[in-house]
Amino acid sequence: MSSVRQMMDEADIRYTNVARKLDQLTREMVKEVERWAPSQDRYQLAEYDVCSFRASSGSFSSSVEWSISSVKEVKSDSSRWYAGGGDVLVAERSLMGGDIGLIFPCRIQGTEAGQQERIPLQLRVGKVDSPKFSEDFHEGLAISLAKSMRDELKCVNHPKIPDGLTAAR
Repeated sequence: MSSVRQMMDEADIRYTNVARKLDQLTREMVKEVERWAPSQDRYQLAEYDVCSFRASSGSFSSSVEWSISSVKEVKSDSSRWYAGGGDVLVAERSLMGGDIGLIFPCRIQGTEAGQQERIPLQLRVGKVDSPKFSEDFHEGLAISLAKSMRDELKCVNHPKIPDGLTAAR
């Protein structure tokens, strides 16, 4: 995220999310998914801010959460999602205000069978309104966050995260 801060006027950056260490974030996410059971009709899943800040030159935010939409539901909604390469599904950006949204199956050891398909990992990386902030850089941030979360959460199904996303149809 330091590269995003460098693209903005660092002098007036104000963080807008609660500071949370990566190990604390992953512990909270693992506990949340361990409490999930496939027999639950309704369940609440939290959205976790990874990094959010504002500056005079714009704002930036990124978040992760366990999706309430299954991989099957997401794949069947081709007007909103498309295959991004590997195990990643990408949200149609025009429907996300220019942000990048990704979903991929991430099985946590010891969870219910099918957990990775029923409540996959979802992340969102916001776009900064800055001429320095290219589409390639934005995509790289999303891929980097996806790989980091896969590794930190120790997804036992080893989802494949591509080095570049497949272009939208």
